[in-house]
Amino acid sequence: MSRRDAKNRRSHTDTPSTGHRLLAGVFLVVALAASAMLVAHHLGGGLPGCGPESACDSLARTVWGRVPGIGFPTAHVGLAFFAALLAGWGLAGGRLVGGLKLVALVGGLVSLLLLGVMVAEQKLCPYCLVAHLGNLAFLAVSFVGGRSASGRSAGAAPKGLMAFGGAFVVLTAILAIVESQTQAARDAAAEAERAESVSRMTQAAQGDLTSQDPEKRWGDLGFRGRFLHGPETAPIRIVMLTDYQCPDCRQVEEQIRKALETRDDIQLSIKHFPMCREAGSGELCNKYLSRTLHRNACWAARAAEAAGMVGGDQKFFDMHFWLFDKEGSFTREELDAQVAKLGLDSAKFYAAMEGAESLARVRADIEDGHDLGLYFTPMVFVNGIELKGWQAPTAVSRTIADVAAANPPARKAGSDVPAFAREKFVSDWEDSGKRRLPADNTPRYFGASPQEGASVIDVVIWGDYQEENTAAVDADVRKFLEGRSDLRYHFRHYPVDPSCNKTLPENVPATSIHPRACWAAQVAEAAGKIGGAESFQRAHVWLMEHWDELDTSTLEDVAQATQLRLPQLEAAMNDPAVQAAIDEDARAAQSLGARSIPLVYIDGKFAPRVRMDNETVITWMLEAATSGRR
Repeated sequence: MSRRDAKNRRSHTDTPSTGHRLLAGVFLVVALAASAMLVAHHLGGGLPGCGPESACDSLARTVWGRVPGIGFPTAHVGLAFFAALLAGWGLAGGRLVGGLKLVALVGGLVSLLLLGVMVAEQKLCPYCLVAHLGNLAFLAVSFVGGRSASGRSAGAAPKGLMAFGGAFVVLTAILAIVESQTQAARDAAAEAERAESVSRMTQAAQGDLTSQDPEKRWGDLGFRGRFLHGPETAPIRIVMLTDYQCPDCRQVEEQIRKALETRDDIQLSIKHFPMCREAGSGELCNKYLSRTLHRNACWAARAAEAAGMVGGDQKFFDMHFWLFDKEGSFTREELDAQVAKLGLDSAKFYAAMEGAESLARVRADIEDGHDLGLYFTPMVFVNGIELKGWQAPTAVSRTIADVAAANPPARKAGSDVPAFAREKFVSDWEDSGKRRLPADNTPRYFGASPQEGASVIDVVIWGDYQEENTAAVDADVRKFLEGRSDLRYHFRHYPVDPSCNKTLPENVPATSIHPRACWAAQVAEAAGKIGGAESFQRAHVWLMEHWDELDTSTLEDVAQATQLRLPQLEAAMNDPAVQAAIDEDARAAQSLGARSIPLVYIDGKFAPRVRMDNETVITWMLEAATSGRR
């Protein structure tokens, strides 16, 4: 065989087959799509499974969630990388050649690193997992399909690398601009909330805060933690409900710690709310969680309590600050050393930490957080008023300065009367800001018609006929609506079933899919198409009241209950307009950043919380919205 023949044969061998190139491209597109979902979520879009304190959000707030030094989100870099790699790989003829091969290998190493982080942190983000596995699968297929190196690839190599570099720079710049604008909008919204909170704090400082008797609820100590940093009587009293493994809590605590270093008029106390369900030995720590998010948070809280039980206020806060410095994670050897450094009796400390009393104290704080309507940590109170908007830059530091500038009187914690869950949920809804909701071209509603005047308050709920919370909230709204002429209740579809809801991610867990949700939505829409509002309402009520029986229900059951002819109902369900109406509702929910259902808006304002302790609380908001209007 001649040298030329050998070279041509090698070139042929090194060229991936069409099948391998196609498969590699599919894997790269999957990685790209998963990254795009993460970016959309970061920018405010809804993403099932990625709500507050989820693995997705928890990882995003760790050191791995942003590029060190510049703070640019890792998800944005991933999207730009995969899109640029796709462009470069495509221009190189579906081959990894020259410098593009090195770039792809570096990307593979980063994917392995970040997968390792998920395993080490025990936080499984499904979208991150799909992105990184897709990237690794792309590399594997590319190298298995052909050695992706030599032959007549000299011309393709620079083209691919240049395409990658150009696309990466341009996309990163675009994402940086979008990120900057999005963050500016978030900061502005948080700052508006902070300003409103400060206004309430300064107004409260001038009024009589003892009109309620806080001792009936908080005991002799008043609204405060068991241990104090600072004076017993102070003009600025801070109570923080916190978790030692919560990144946001650490950021807030750092601002408070700096203030403590420069001011002697601040009283700080701590209440624990660890995002940890298990306490060890089969016992529960935080019963309000369905799963553990921070696996060592409960032990960290018990360590702080034990230090206080053995050594008093100062030792509690010495341990408290150390625990935040350690991000709530420590070995037995590290804790031994800290106990010795604090001069605590080791035997007494561990007896207290592992004993029933420390767990009881943590649980008591968790109950307080629940009663205060805590969504997620941190939750910060200044002089008994919740500080909303703590996410704004230096929000806590500036709030302390603003409150101090108002020269509030020095008081004890017994003067502070924080709002409980009911007032908080209503306040959160009232403060959420009114927005224009996406149009509904096929409106389905109860109550006053659109022609009955602008004074009518609209309640809009996106939900699923097979979802328990949707059914419970729907029942309360319809009951509240009885006898009223100032409310109009719109129901819009968001079935958790990808067979008709294309806005759901492809990897939504099978266990969360409601197999008859699409069927039920089609039935309700078809009934409305046949008989208008009255027929829709009959079908809707029947479906909601039988939400847990729909798996065995038949169309004949619905037809009989709603007084509709079965053939007519079957024909209407097959009308393309029915699916179009469901699609429109699902896209509208997606545009609002739906993360869970039911998604509720009252008078154009988002209601962040409509359930508590397996009971709906939407009536509280409806009463506030219609107060004095009956």
